[in-house]
Amino acid sequence: MKILILSCSTGGGHNSCAKYIAEEFNKYGIHADVEDYMLLVGDKASSRAEKLYLGSTKGNGNIFKTVYKLGELYNKTGIKSPVYGFNKMVVKKLDKFLLDNKDIQCIYYIYGGSIMQAVVQKWGNSLGFRIPSLWAKDNNVKNGSKIEVIAEKGKMVILPQKKTLDDMLAMVTSENIHSEISTGNSVGNEEW
Repeated sequence: MKILILSCSTGGGHNSCAKYIAEEFNKYGIHADVEDYMLLVGDKASSRAEKLYLGSTKGNGNIFKTVYKLGELYNKTGIKSPVYGFNKMVVKKLDKFLLDNKDIQCIYYIYGGSIMQAVVQKWGNSLGFRIPSLWAKDNNVKNGSKIEVIAEKGKMVILPQKKTLDDMLAMVTSENIHSEISTGNSVGNEEW
């Protein structure tokens, strides 16, 4: 199996994350390469994107924070974002790249928001941090949602808790329930 990890050179965090993921795959004998997605646009696109990003984070990062908040508001409108449009423009080049590299079986795209920072604060007798809204939205985590916290080798992994059968059954309503589905005649000792 060959895996391609597409990154974006805006700062370095995306690339660090992509390289770490590639190292983990390679450690288990699965070939993984990291490529800069922006290079599909052109040789200078990556350095321009990095300069724009780093420029927006200077000082206390007010430009980046404002652009990020505007992006979140824009996302709520349901209208395709400029970032979506940019990626749509690149899709033909990505298709050509994939046709030229047919041995690739899996692709990961390290996108903005995949490496997040949070500040640990004292909450009562415990410590806590806020879950970034982008991750919460992507993983359908809301106020009161249960999450799994896994501590391993000096790391903490946070996963949205899988729904139980009771949780899923609670979502069944008279509007979304389907009728019986015929599975054919019994083949063994089934009793219906």
